[in-house]
Amino acid sequence: MSSVRVLIAIVLVGFASFVPAASAQVRVFHSPANDGVDPGGTQVIEPGDPVTLHLYIENDGIPTATGTVCEDGDGNELCGYDLTFEALGGIQFDVYSEVADTRQSLTATRLRLNAVEAVGGASGAIHIGDLTIDASVGTTVDLVSGQVLDASLNLAPVAPRSLVFVPEPGALVGLAGGLLLLVLLKRSSSE
Repeated sequence: MSSVRVLIAIVLVGFASFVPAASAQVRVFHSPANDGVDPGGTQVIEPGDPVTLHLYIENDGIPTATGTVCEDGDGNELCGYDLTFEALGGIQFDVYSEVADTRQSLTATRLRLNAVEAVGGASGAIHIGDLTIDASVGTTVDLVSGQVLDASLNLAPVAPRSLVFVPEPGALVGLAGGLLLLVLLKRSSSE
């Protein structure tokens, strides 16, 4: 039995060595204050009026020490990206305001962004645009796929994630009502 565990560990370590290092270091997120700070996790937005998502992409900021950025550099600067976002459930994309030379394709439920010249070897948090959504109904806005060009022009994947969650209107009222009912039932059973 222990030889099977050793074999699984060897396979996992071998697999991990083939995963590009930049894939875990690049994050795409919504910065609510539009200050480039990743608040971490999925942001919850109350249902209601249209909301503007401030989209950023960020790496760990390790600069190139040898070579030339966006040619053969050894750092983690970003030299380009290709990102696809989707609105799930009833959320609709309204307007995307691009930054610099970002190319876009926008439908009511899908946004694809591409940039090379706009990034040009930047590191840290990079503002990639603002996306206005119709938040009158609930569910999520997700990054469903993404790739970046690193300092040596190698492609690295960006992990998919949910950027924001909009609860269904009335869902919180229903949850609060259910909790109130449980409290009342608990009190009546203890009397």
